[in-house]
Amino acid sequence: MKNNILRLLSAVLSLALLPACLLCACKPGSNGGDTTPAEESTGTPEPRLLTVVDKGEAKLEIVRPEEKTSGIMTRFGQALRTKLGNYFQTYFTLSEDWYNENLSGVTPPKERYEILIGATNRAESKAAISELAAGEYIIRVTDRKVVIAGYDNNALAVALRYFFVEMCKYSDYSDSETNSLAFPIGLEVKKSAGASDLKSIIRSGSDLTGELVSRVFKSSGGQYQYAQGGACDGEYIYLVYMKNDVGVIKKVRMSDWTLVATSEQINTGHGNDMTYDANNNRLVLVNMADNMITFISPETLGVIGTKKLNYPSYAIAYNTSTGGYAIASGGEILITNDKFEVSNRIPIRDFGFVGQGMDADANFIYLPQSAQSGVKNKTNIIQVYGWDGQYITNVTVYTSIESETVFHSGNDYYIYFNDAAYSAPEVYKVEFFRDFK
Repeated sequence: MKNNILRLLSAVLSLALLPACLLCACKPGSNGGDTTPAEESTGTPEPRLLTVVDKGEAKLEIVRPEEKTSGIMTRFGQALRTKLGNYFQTYFTLSEDWYNENLSGVTPPKERYEILIGATNRAESKAAISELAAGEYIIRVTDRKVVIAGYDNNALAVALRYFFVEMCKYSDYSDSETNSLAFPIGLEVKKSAGASDLKSIIRSGSDLTGELVSRVFKSSGGQYQYAQGGACDGEYIYLVYMKNDVGVIKKVRMSDWTLVATSEQINTGHGNDMTYDANNNRLVLVNMADNMITFISPETLGVIGTKKLNYPSYAIAYNTSTGGYAIASGGEILITNDKFEVSNRIPIRDFGFVGQGMDADANFIYLPQSAQSGVKNKTNIIQVYGWDGQYITNVTVYTSIESETVFHSGNDYYIYFNDAAYSAPEVYKVEFFRDFK
């Protein structure tokens, strides 16, 4: 990419000279109007470029939307700053879009030179986002701004990757020898980010993240303070609260997230996970102790049976399509029929996290795992496997609180957590999308 910027300047200069050459070739008064003689020309117009990096010096500031807590926009901004800084051997300032017009000595936003990420409060960001249809992203260069915007987080992540890879790293706009980057003013890229459903983004090969978008339920367990298993039948969720191998199951209506019933005390064992068996209309609770599982009525929340398995288990998910189960046992996922007889074994990869519960749909098996104690900068992950036994990817969930299990209703996914104080477990809705990191 040597001298790419020089070639770009030369091309722009040539285009700028073309109108003057044409005027020189015309006779005065042709096409019904006079032309200015060449000798009266005031000079060649300056090439219209927005310089982002000049010989290792960053000329623009990266700006993200203001967030109450460090979230996805902060991470996107940090990732872009790191990538650009490493590639061009420079340092970019990263700040939020907050601005107080009453403060003296502060440059107004319209006069600043900025790379805008996402839905900032700048007029340029608002104009760009207003032009986007579902799933689209846009990158636009003005005289003072590089605007990077997406219809949603998934589209924005794709836009940021395109910007860095296609417009900065491998493009004629950059010069790696001089560590410089400049774009023609008026440059614009508008594309579709591709399908954003969970199956598509899992199969895309991109880094994935799970963002906690809203807390939908939180309730104290009283003496049963610890969150463990959870399940969903599409209308209600069922949550295990336990302590010292006994506990209760709480039933919550999803339409308004209201607690509608609490079971009598149950011998839950560790009660590490639970699933809803739609074909037999029963909840299946993994006790862990003595390889036992317990069957519970979703209507009465009473125990309707138990079964001793021929193998240990700590997590379980029902497969409505086959009528069988996926069961986490030691370092494997066991694929079973409705009689819990094993037909296949899937090795579980070790990424240094603690195994928790499990969920599954027609396409994938989801294995949430939390950080080990003592780890700094804790996160959670969800390992994703195919029913054929293939490990596919990890989803990073950026929170330090301990996840217990994941469940879904249609295309909506939820994670059941212990709260920070381990006294009032909570359920969050989670949004999955391609990541930029």
